[in-house]
Amino acid sequence: MREYHQFDSSVYIRGITDEVDKGDRSLFTNYIGKLGRTFKCEISVIVLGEIAKRVCEIFSKDKKRRDDWLATLGNFLVKQNIKALTILEEDIKLFQELRELDYKSGEPELLALSIAINKKADVFTTFDTDLLNSAPIFKQNHGIKVRKPV
Repeated sequence: MREYHQFDSSVYIRGITDEVDKGDRSLFTNYIGKLGRTFKCEISVIVLGEIAKRVCEIFSKDKKRRDDWLATLGNFLVKQNIKALTILEEDIKLFQELRELDYKSGEPELLALSIAINKKADVFTTFDTDLLNSAPIFKQNHGIKVRKPV
């Protein structure tokens, strides 16, 4: 059985910004290329929205690059057969529970993680330091590995 992954927008965004080092860009191409192929993968609409928003911000002055990156995102989802997940009531409930536990991560990241937990993902990949620092808690309490892309 293939390992089931979901990821935070930070994983995708790191690969498209000019400021990233070669190691991060290599992670982007290697890890993202495995999603939907080597690993089963689905993506939440909250993550898709964050990615689209950041692409539009990063390339606000370069319409061609912006449109190219948005097309690349669409092609990635189609070619690698990655399904988009809507936000369900159970996801909001878990999100509220995680937020009440005073995790320091931002709300979009916690909501994306809540969706991954409820969908029974094996792995949630992120560069969010607060989520990564709390990884043992998420593994123990929810059975999900939270880690950087590999």
